[in-house]
Amino acid sequence: MYVIGVDGGGTKTAAAVSDLAGNVLAVAQGPGSNPNFVGRDGAFGTLRAVIAEALERAGAPEPAGGAAGLAGPEPSGGERSREDGERLVRSAAAGEIRHAALCVPGLRGCEREAAEASGLPPERLSFDSDVRSTFYGALGRESGLVALAGTGSFVFGANAEGAEARAGGWGPVIGDDGSGQMIAVQALRAVGLAFDGRGPATALTQHALRYYGVRDAHALKSAVRLDNVSKLTYAVCEAADEGDAVAAAILAEAGRALADMAADVAARLGMTDDGGWEAALTGGLPRIGERYVRPFAERLAERCPSARVVPPLLPPIGGALLLALRACGVPWSPALLERLHTSLEA
Repeated sequence: MYVIGVDGGGTKTAAAVSDLAGNVLAVAQGPGSNPNFVGRDGAFGTLRAVIAEALERAGAPEPAGGAAGLAGPEPSGGERSREDGERLVRSAAAGEIRHAALCVPGLRGCEREAAEASGLPPERLSFDSDVRSTFYGALGRESGLVALAGTGSFVFGANAEGAEARAGGWGPVIGDDGSGQMIAVQALRAVGLAFDGRGPATALTQHALRYYGVRDAHALKSAVRLDNVSKLTYAVCEAADEGDAVAAAILAEAGRALADMAADVAARLGMTDDGGWEAALTGGLPRIGERYVRPFAERLAERCPSARVVPPLLPPIGGALLLALRACGVPWSPALLERLHTSLEA
């Protein structure tokens, strides 16, 4: 017996197959599947493709172990693999696939299309958000707090009584505290202030000019758009590593801003003096390192002394598998979490 977990958003989607013991047999990846971003046809086309690919790879004669991407090379014995994958897809309705958890925003109300894409009857499907797959994957438990910082940011928490709260996720126009977009915008603002003589000189100016391919800061006005800002975050990190104080301050302030958002969520849940709970910091920005992570941890410790900052236990696709396993009555034991972790890392 197997379960399927799917974690998807506006730009990418992952599907994984595991047995009921938590051994991940295969992972497939594809483009976005949030119908609000890619449309219904695009969303269900992607879901159909990544689920079929994961099932195909899970049924391949290759030994169990590594996760494989959708764009990877065809495994040896490709025809056999394809036949086994098709067999697994056909067997889904017959009961070999016990459950599929689809953690993709925008799918509620689309049960019929989701059933067609997965090959499962609607009663063996559950729908949730990528926020919860991130939460359960990062913590491997029902309570705690997750702060995600990438291009955007959000915080999601649940207390021991099951109450939930979240903050952030507002997007680039309204703004996400502690996000890559925020870092990049603050860097551009620092460049503008330096150009106007209202702020200190900064190496960010040369980094921004090089990134946008313009000759002077004034030309940034026509070069900068909402869709080309966030990747400037990497240039901010480079400038900080070169010793630029303005860049370092922007990264530190972003870490503190995310911690403030996390502390506000914890306060709404009554967790600030809750006797100890875990906060997982996940997403792309924590890979920046101490310039971002330390200010986050220090500010959260100031406001929530009982919080313990931990690295994420599993990626979001692991959280989707946990939800599918829970729907089958499988408890989240330490042994199960370890098997998921080991097989997803392989």
